[in-house]
Amino acid sequence: MPDEISSIEANLFNDNCKLFVPTFECLPQTLHRVLTIARKRGVKTLVNGAPPFSTPPPKEMYPLFDVFCLNETEATITTGVDVKTIEDGKKSCRVLLERGCGSVILTMGDNGALYMDSSVDFHVPVQQKVTPVDTTVCNSY
Repeated sequence: MPDEISSIEANLFNDNCKLFVPTFECLPQTLHRVLTIARKRGVKTLVNGAPPFSTPPPKEMYPLFDVFCLNETEATITTGVDVKTIEDGKKSCRVLLERGCGSVILTMGDNGALYMDSSVDFHVPVQQKVTPVDTTVCNSY
């Protein structure tokens, strides 16, 4: 809860902390509070968008994502862009950058991954397709 975070704020990030890597496995307002503290302390953030919130994060949260990493299902829920192709993925990444994210990593299964920031974007294709043996817990939301 955000109030509980405020009570331990002084102990959240020490001087050696350079990167904070949270997930969406908390209340949006709790994540927002901790990201605000990280920003105030100069700690970079790499936010994993899993599992997706039931509604997109509040608009004031995106500028606190130095790097936002999510998959195509999470991107579809978060941006409203139905991500099926690489071009769809690029459109979704642009939406997230317009909302204020510093950069976006979008994993797309068989379509590889995309990286995009304000000055560069590139696609990393899958080098070798594999057949999963056990997908327990994958896409469990």
